[in-house]
Amino acid sequence: MKPGRRLETCATEVARLRREIAADAHTRATVGAVKQWQAQRLARTHRRLLGDPRYAAAARFFLDDLYGAKDFSRRDAELARLVPTMVRLLPDAALETIADAIEMDALSPASCPKRTSLVSMPRATPTPIAGRARAPSASISSR
Repeated sequence: MKPGRRLETCATEVARLRREIAADAHTRATVGAVKQWQAQRLARTHRRLLGDPRYAAAARFFLDDLYGAKDFSRRDAELARLVPTMVRLLPDAALETIADAIEMDALSPASCPKRTSLVSMPRATPTPIAGRARAPSASISSR
């Protein structure tokens, strides 16, 4: 699958999974509890980074904006709106990296408690970005 198409598919699938979660009160509560637990665990694990003036802003960004226990539907809508522009302007390696990040989000327990995305998300071999090689152990062997 071409990187641009993969990115579009991943973004659409994550948005669909979030809508499913939002539509069911029990699932929404469960996902909220998991996200809260994840955020607390990350805050404990990375408390030194959160307390270091040099890294605090970046660590807070990851904790709040990437893994936080909040509603990401607005972020998903913004992503869906930007995908066509990204596909047009970004190199394939960047599109693959963004799709990888979205795919990892869909694989997290908070994003897909029923694990439906394990079957439906597209798979691709990770693409190294210029200047940043990935170690073989960092790739997911089931791809």
